[in-house]
Amino acid sequence: MLHESRHNLIEVQHKVISYLNHIERRVAVVEKVLRLKMLKDRHYLQEQTDFYPLAARNQDLPLIPPESLRSRLSLSEMQQEEAMQELVLKVRAKLKMLKHLEQNRAGELPESAFSSEEAAERRINLYALKNMFQKRTGDLFSFVMEHEFKEPVDDDQRVSIFCQLASRFADELEFSEQIKTIDGLEVAMIYGKGESGC
Repeated sequence: MLHESRHNLIEVQHKVISYLNHIERRVAVVEKVLRLKMLKDRHYLQEQTDFYPLAARNQDLPLIPPESLRSRLSLSEMQQEEAMQELVLKVRAKLKMLKHLEQNRAGELPESAFSSEEAAERRINLYALKNMFQKRTGDLFSFVMEHEFKEPVDDDQRVSIFCQLASRFADELEFSEQIKTIDGLEVAMIYGKGESGC
């Protein structure tokens, strides 16, 4: 059961890393869309107005680098209206959150996480076990506790295998009303379909 938990944790870690990478890619796409919008606005100025020829003719204008203002709202309106100020604060909070996400990017998993002998999970063919059980008489718990596996399996693992068989093949098994107490465990008596409990 501990081995399954470790594998589940590694799988969850992979999913979290892939989700963070997905978010990073989405942020990059949004930034590209915003850049395209800014370029479109510049193109609009060039094609639909005579701003650039006027600016070229007027020598009195100082050379100021273009500001990257993506809003067509006036600054005075934004400062006077409370609703606008709330929107600005929301956008600012979202930008802070994006920066925080960038800083908390998960790193690569080390190779030792994949090659550890402790993490190697012993696989048991539950379908084969179910088929063997259905060919015999008796209850499922006794079958699992007495079955000889290829490798040594302790009692906790056997209880886990019993639970896995009972849940995965519930429609092929018959659950009786009987409950037995075996070694301090209350166990439901489960039989193969068509077999009556003793």
